[in-house]
Amino acid sequence: MLNEYRLAGENHVRFSVDVRDPSNPAFRIFRLGYAIGDRPDLPLIDINAGACATNLPELLPAPQAHQENEIELICESSTFKVRINGKYLLWNGSEILQVNPRGLDDVAAYPVLGEVGFQVLPAEQLDIRNYEIRNYRDPQEALFDSRDYNVFAQAGGIGIDGNCLAVHGGEDGRTIVRDPSRGSLPVLRRKFRAQREVTGAKIYITARGIYELHVNGEKIGSDWFNPGSSDYRYTIEYSAYDISEQIRTGDNTLTVTLAPGWWADMMSFMKTNTNFYGDRPSLLCKMVLDYSDGSSQTLVSSPGSWEVHTGGPRKNGSFFQGERYDARDELSLTDESRWGPATVVMPLERNAQPQLVSKPDEPVRVFEVLESTLIGEARPGSDSWIYDMGVNMVGVPELTFDGREDQEIVIRTAEVLYPPREEYLERDIDGLLMTENLREAMSTDVYTCREGLQKFTPRFTFHGYRYIQISGTHGPIPAANVKGIVLSSIAGLTGTVSTSNPLLNQLADNIHRSQIGNFLSIPTDCPQRNERMGWLESVTEFARTSCFSSDVQKFYEHYLRIVRDSQVTEEILSSKTDAIGFYGPGSRLFKGDVVTGMYPSYAPAYDAYRSWGTPWSSAGVLLPFEVYSHYGTTSVIEQSFESMLTYLEAMEGLRMRGAKSISIDGGVCGDWLSLDKPPHSYTDASIYVYMLGCFAKMAAAIGEDEVASIYQSRHAVAKEEWNELYIDPGTGSFRDDLTLVNVSQSSCSLALHFDLPLEKYSASIFEALCEKVAEGYAGRPYCITTGLFTTPMISLVLSDHGRSDLAYRMIENTAFPSWLYPVTQGATSSWERWDSYTAEDGFGGNNAMNSFNHFSLGAVGAWLFNRVAGIDRDAGSAGMQHFVLHPVPGGSLTHASAAVMTDYGRIQVQWTRDDEGRAWHCRLRIPANMSARIELPWAPHSAHTSVPADVSVVDDKNRQFQVPSGSWHLSVDQELLVIEKSPEKFTA
Repeated sequence: MLNEYRLAGENHVRFSVDVRDPSNPAFRIFRLGYAIGDRPDLPLIDINAGACATNLPELLPAPQAHQENEIELICESSTFKVRINGKYLLWNGSEILQVNPRGLDDVAAYPVLGEVGFQVLPAEQLDIRNYEIRNYRDPQEALFDSRDYNVFAQAGGIGIDGNCLAVHGGEDGRTIVRDPSRGSLPVLRRKFRAQREVTGAKIYITARGIYELHVNGEKIGSDWFNPGSSDYRYTIEYSAYDISEQIRTGDNTLTVTLAPGWWADMMSFMKTNTNFYGDRPSLLCKMVLDYSDGSSQTLVSSPGSWEVHTGGPRKNGSFFQGERYDARDELSLTDESRWGPATVVMPLERNAQPQLVSKPDEPVRVFEVLESTLIGEARPGSDSWIYDMGVNMVGVPELTFDGREDQEIVIRTAEVLYPPREEYLERDIDGLLMTENLREAMSTDVYTCREGLQKFTPRFTFHGYRYIQISGTHGPIPAANVKGIVLSSIAGLTGTVSTSNPLLNQLADNIHRSQIGNFLSIPTDCPQRNERMGWLESVTEFARTSCFSSDVQKFYEHYLRIVRDSQVTEEILSSKTDAIGFYGPGSRLFKGDVVTGMYPSYAPAYDAYRSWGTPWSSAGVLLPFEVYSHYGTTSVIEQSFESMLTYLEAMEGLRMRGAKSISIDGGVCGDWLSLDKPPHSYTDASIYVYMLGCFAKMAAAIGEDEVASIYQSRHAVAKEEWNELYIDPGTGSFRDDLTLVNVSQSSCSLALHFDLPLEKYSASIFEALCEKVAEGYAGRPYCITTGLFTTPMISLVLSDHGRSDLAYRMIENTAFPSWLYPVTQGATSSWERWDSYTAEDGFGGNNAMNSFNHFSLGAVGAWLFNRVAGIDRDAGSAGMQHFVLHPVPGGSLTHASAAVMTDYGRIQVQWTRDDEGRAWHCRLRIPANMSARIELPWAPHSAHTSVPADVSVVDDKNRQFQVPSGSWHLSVDQELLVIEKSPEKFTA
């Protein structure tokens, strides 16, 4: 296979220690096959006292040069550190030795450990003792040690004696390399006997890692990746399964396959987070059998009664890297000689006392199965075949094909193909998979065949992709045999919206697709690259849309526990954990850089506790508020109340410079990816003021009246100061001071959506917003310039202030940047950036920092539900039992419809209007025990109102009506506004 430099063949990194002249030792790194220009005889890095500033002579003094020396090579993906006799080797003052030709961050990983070995010059001998490969972090499990030296046994010129290796150079020198891989994913087995008739059986099970459970050969449940993500130090969730039908009288067998999951392996974009919690998965379970005579039996995961098998077909399963499966070893599980006693895996002390809780949310399950289309061979004669799944999906492939013994199939995935642009045509990579944005996630599955018909579905990984390349099949697999298994924590869509504009419908589909794919145990930013993290800002901005699209109450309950577990505590600050983060001294966060009570930027936090700013940390308050507002449940407040209070009290100590009542979590990102870039302090301050009001409402909802009163007062005072800081009383608009605030789509939308300006100033700020909307971006009117945090606000603000016409001009705009521009470029999911791809600039140089499946910019979906279709929450009452219907027809639309499932039933609405917009008709279904306030302020004042007796007129001037449950027909023209019972059945 070719790498991104179009190179194939041998590739390696070779480390050379040269002590032929003991007074001038040299340490050299050679690289071959990675990039154009690599040569086996030319060092990539040459460290010696004559060539660079180094401490090598101190680490290898002349008397020690020919004695025993300890050398450690510490790989952090793209770089190495070298430790000689316990001290780091320095090269021009740095410990970092970069071997990746692409750079350090946001790039594909080089090197990847494939084979290891030794090279010895002619007539020389290399004696090695305790040659080991260990995991990066504690507890640093040995992946290769003296137990595995037999892989070198068939090589000539090497002697093996216990933990010692002797490599002889012979006459011509000698190079020996071997694959150090051993074992497979562990499979645990418990055999037991049911002595009597079983009337009931239940198993309670969890893992450090993820698991798949079988009872007597039958897979239990349709779940994937249980127990799901959590901060394993504090909480591990367990599941309970009824296995009564699988248990039989007599002999029975439980088998559990374990994989790293969210416990071990790579996680987040920080290379040093590999194996953050531990490096070996383990199982905890209890099974209770109820017998017909009234007795019961309990079986637990005690070591003496369980066996382990580490030679099965699933060799490895990694979320980032993919899965490796060897079908030749399927029968090994039936070989009793391959099973041995299981052992207890002891976690690190800091991970040893988590709370076990019942899993509250839906597990990851199959959402749908997609069919593929064969595009063709990647390049003539390559035997690499590219398929299109039709949409940007999240999940795994399912392949069915005929194979031959030992045949190796390699499966790679990508979201997009390189377009036929000059820069890619010159490199002959047009039409091939664009994998640069996967960065350190290899996203590759490897399958080794047995003889005959094969069926392969990876079980312990997932990929984000539209395109799949399958190599080594000796011809294409029929497209009908290449399927896509879509995985999600979303059980199904409970809200849909449709219009007469097919581009808007595709946008709505893209929003759904990104929610389905990224709501996978936690709300991830993206599903494909080496990140897949729960960024808190993204969750907050998309929360409203997600609640209308699907039932996410329990999903967020699960995630908010992780958020609380990630909150900074005194224990964390006093620990000696080497907390890695983006900012702080030397890019490491030590005590003093964070404040007790603060929320991080993402959860789980992996010890990176410094927030990127208030848009991120505020999610600990704003996400519970969104869930409470939509579902009306106070439990979400009660669960997080003390945590929220701790955070807000911590914020009291972070006053913004020059402010008396406004605090900011002074991050560095503000309204992330905005094109109009409002000052970060303004964004942070505005969120803080709004957050105080939200918390006051939540405190009141659970009867915490004293706390509610305090925060209502703080909100009022902070709002007053906000106006003093940012508003010029003379103009009624923002002050002319760009260090404070700029007049932009983002700044105006943020202020108005949070109801921050005093009433006398709102009109001026809204007028400024309208001007900025009309101005657009780079000479293109009605284009959007907001960032991730303010994108969901701008359309709602325009409609709430009577300018839905502008909101429609923006939403139906197809120029860059706009919501529909990606749709015109073939997008099937929401993009991370407004300019993830443009016809003019391609990927704009952001090939690596680019995701084509990010739900954030899809937060406009709330406006489609709330204003186009009109189904909305009532700000005056939490939950949807009483809702608002305020559809606003506009733009090119001649009809729209939506359906939203609630706890009481399905709300449905369909409206149409004629081409001239003179007549509007709407059908509405309000489920039993629900009611709605209908608001039609755009209806002509000349129209006479006609409503039945059970419909009350709340405000005839503003066309507001209170309507009970039932099916209704609404119509508006120049002469009449009618609300009447509808006898028709609703078919939406």
